[in-house]
Amino acid sequence: MVVLLFSILTVVIGVRGFMPFSENVLTYFGIGPLTLRDTYLLHANRPPAPPAVRAAWIGVSVLAALGTALLVGRCWFAVSACVRSLRVNRCARLGAVPVLMVVSASAFVVMIATMGYTFLDRYMLLCIPFALILVSANPSAETTAPAHGVLRGSAFLLIAISAAFTVMATHDHLAWNRARWSALNTLMERDGIPPAAIDGGYEFNGWYGYEPEYRGQSGKSWWWVKDDEWVVAFTAVPGYEEVERRNVRHWLPRSPGEIRLLRRKP
Repeated sequence: MVVLLFSILTVVIGVRGFMPFSENVLTYFGIGPLTLRDTYLLHANRPPAPPAVRAAWIGVSVLAALGTALLVGRCWFAVSACVRSLRVNRCARLGAVPVLMVVSASAFVVMIATMGYTFLDRYMLLCIPFALILVSANPSAETTAPAHGVLRGSAFLLIAISAAFTVMATHDHLAWNRARWSALNTLMERDGIPPAAIDGGYEFNGWYGYEPEYRGQSGKSWWWVKDDEWVVAFTAVPGYEEVERRNVRHWLPRSPGEIRLLRRKP
């Protein structure tokens, strides 16, 4: 088990590095992605993370890798215990339904991993409930021993910290998106600006301007932008002047604090 733990820890961190990986789901200061031109493409709204924040994410990375290794080890132990046992009642504990679900999840992982597009960590979420069912369906003296008070308290503390971060980061992500869409709706309804003249970010242009045969244009965002006379951004963009600014109420210290409507200079 110890060898498995350190092997998976070394492989995960050695291949992917420390979290957050691509900032597509997690960023140093919250959740993402921050799909506006200035941040996502020009990288103008990415303040460097302080050493304390980087250290915290290194700790999160190590804990995540250890958790993965422990879960894989428990699943392997559960399967091995059932295979080694010749007693029907022992194997019956595992149950046909959990086995079927685990096999299905494994087939899903193999299918996704062998397809021709990027394998993302979110695809693994489907397998976690199946793995937990497998572990709990075949308890053993090792897996059912009562947890030490310190370990149990640490587990609850980590869950509480994770829950608090999740709630605050989700609040901030929804807050700046509400401000973004409010600014865009005002621009279209009050000023009569057509969506084709706006670079409002990936979601906006994907909703209003998606075209299967679209080809990106040099100097413009790649998300179905036809004319970027107007741009919605977190910060200033070279070649544009600010027309309006909207504050965003956020809970985390470095979440986006404002949305700007920018217009291309003559």
